[in-house]
Amino acid sequence: MRPSITRTTPDTIDHLAQQAPDALAVIDEDRPISRARLRRELDCMAAALHSLGVAQGTHVALACEHGYVHWLLVLACERLGAVSDAVLDPRREDWATLHQRAGLLLSTFSPPPMACRHQLIDQPWLDHLLGRLDLPALPVLASDPGAPARVARTSGTTGTSLRLLLSRADVAQRVRNWAQLLDLDSQSRYLLTLQPSAATACYQAAACMQAGAVLVFAPAARAWQSLARHGITHTACLPGMLAQWLAELPPGFARPAALRLLCGGAAVSPALRGQALARLATSFEDVYASNEAGLIATGQSASGDAAGRLWPGVQVQVVDGQHNELPAGHTGRIRVRAPGMAQGYLDAPQADAAHFHQGWFYPGDVGVMPRPGQLRVTGRESEVMNLGGLKVSPEEIEARLSLPGVPAHELAVCALPGEAGIDDVWVALCGEAARQQDQVVQALAQLCNDYAWVTFRVVQLPSVNPQAPGKLSRRALRESIAALRTDLRQAAAPGS
Repeated sequence: MRPSITRTTPDTIDHLAQQAPDALAVIDEDRPISRARLRRELDCMAAALHSLGVAQGTHVALACEHGYVHWLLVLACERLGAVSDAVLDPRREDWATLHQRAGLLLSTFSPPPMACRHQLIDQPWLDHLLGRLDLPALPVLASDPGAPARVARTSGTTGTSLRLLLSRADVAQRVRNWAQLLDLDSQSRYLLTLQPSAATACYQAAACMQAGAVLVFAPAARAWQSLARHGITHTACLPGMLAQWLAELPPGFARPAALRLLCGGAAVSPALRGQALARLATSFEDVYASNEAGLIATGQSASGDAAGRLWPGVQVQVVDGQHNELPAGHTGRIRVRAPGMAQGYLDAPQADAAHFHQGWFYPGDVGVMPRPGQLRVTGRESEVMNLGGLKVSPEEIEARLSLPGVPAHELAVCALPGEAGIDDVWVALCGEAARQQDQVVQALAQLCNDYAWVTFRVVQLPSVNPQAPGKLSRRALRESIAALRTDLRQAAAPGS
């Protein structure tokens, strides 16, 4: 049974503005926004979209880098009953497929990659719509929990993200889950750290509004600076982001008086957790979730694996390769059922077959249930690398490092656990790729910008697969690099 919807986020903002119009609602990169101003800017944005032909059921694609503006666009779509679809990475978007669905593209880049209806989001356009005085009456929506509301995206494990269509009831369920998990109140201040295109960011923002808390937007590169400046009490981040924050903290950093930190997307090492509690947070909690199923488990793991208690209403089983449930304590494939769970991907039958089976979602993780209601995640089924919470295929990295005239099997990528608990990416070169190492290192510069918390290591090998030269084996590559790493550590050890 689908959960009922009590109040949408736009309705919640209306209520807050009526209750205390001058109270602080949002801080957008140090710009304070009252509840009344937030409602006014949301109304202006909705009116602007309505004038562009956005109505109930319209599919609106969003490619906006500014967190607060992106959130307003999502809320405006919700107020109009439109379906919002956030583009994760314009460089890797399947524009042909998106064009078939989208009635309008709102973006900060121009020109659009395809001939579709397009509105450029620039400062003059924003200044005009947010400053207008004449706001037309907007249509009143019929309450339909099953109506489509949002397209959520995976993090792009194959270079092109997978789409999930969520109903209004699905979205409402996820907002309620985050509201319960965050446990905010009117005195709370929440720092939103995720990219605006991430669906979870919108659920967290909505949870803030429901609690009457202050929502703080800050650029990811400077997010940690906002912790003390704005008196942040709660935040959630990826492990890679946390590692970057800790590395950048100055010696005299003033630790927040009370900061509850949630971390998800990948396992957090005991060392990283210990550093966070010593220098940043007063409490720390792991979160195991997915775009497909929502919240799955939360807790505090002493082992370094993502582990914890199952979220209320969530079913988890550990099964073998034939979908048979395994006894407690046995390691196998994780599968999930949850309220508000997506029922499959859009336009991706192969992915559907791989991850959805008989009402269960298979996230591609391996784990164990030590006892009923408790889950520990121990690894991944596939070759996908988990770079501090971002799932990235080795092929995607290899494609960005490819050089003219270099055979594909002479440049290969794999990930091994690093010292900070974040996977290091090893780039193995042989043959012609090794002879062009300088060019590879130059290409790595952009990757270092995109994955600032990831350590990339370049190494030359006689072959990426000694057992079968000319044919890539990811397992053989990891074994070769692991052995090389051990040799390097031994050579660097004192007295060696």
